[in-house]
Amino acid sequence: MGDYKGTPEEWKKEPECLPEEPCSIFFTSGTTGLPKGVLNSHRGFLTNIPNSTFNRARHNLRIGEPLPKTGPQAPQAVNLIANPLFHVMGTTSFVVVGSAGGSKLVLMRKWDKVAAARLVEREKVTGLLGVPYMILDLDDDGMSESSRKPIVGVAFGGAPAPSSMLADLKKKFPGALIGEGYGLTETNSVAVNICGPDYTTRPLTAGLPCPVNDLLIVDENTLTVLPPGKIGEVWIRGPNVLKCYWKDPEATNQAITKDGWFRSGDLGYLDDEGFLYIKDRRKPP
Repeated sequence: MGDYKGTPEEWKKEPECLPEEPCSIFFTSGTTGLPKGVLNSHRGFLTNIPNSTFNRARHNLRIGEPLPKTGPQAPQAVNLIANPLFHVMGTTSFVVVGSAGGSKLVLMRKWDKVAAARLVEREKVTGLLGVPYMILDLDDDGMSESSRKPIVGVAFGGAPAPSSMLADLKKKFPGALIGEGYGLTETNSVAVNICGPDYTTRPLTAGLPCPVNDLLIVDENTLTVLPPGKIGEVWIRGPNVLKCYWKDPEATNQAITKDGWFRSGDLGYLDDEGFLYIKDRRKPP
């Protein structure tokens, strides 16, 4: 930033900002202890843009359709977002990705299923984004058939989805591409995602790793890498992994290995095709 008394020429200078410099601090939910401040880089903050784009592109390629249009050629999406923006998913997965794609963002201050149904109809919403509870809670009685028809995308994450959710959504929104994402505050939201036929045939999976991420399943006791089908701790590596826990070097060293793997604390396994299945949350020591 320039001095407020500076000349217009000084204000035209671009700020010096490197991709790996600190960008944001979001706090964890504290499921196994007190919330921790997660410091992320500019590069990590923006990874959800290619990750989300790749998920849809992968779907189109697998079913033999052209890649989705982007930029001015694409029809403008209208996304309903009720997630709090102090949560990493609401900001990086929904607001940042939507803004990068030129979407119209319809924000709600707090969740209200009746108000949400009204907004869907009034704003001609084409995409529903949120945690599973919000998506399933939408007031069917307040949504006409004409307001459901334009919805072409439903994406959720941030909490486990019930096994019946996919079938329920396909009935509610038969024309929508339905997808799910898995990640943590420490991975700037999404590190694994899935949509379309891959999801339909594997409704219990969290999906495949995003292009920027590597996954390992590791034995908690021996720290050896486990083969497909064996349950262990999910380790994640990539540019979206946190830089550190703010002012907590001990927690940082426990969570991130020397070669950059983040120990998620979640238990899961990979199948023979590389799809991730989450089974439980590792108990705190």
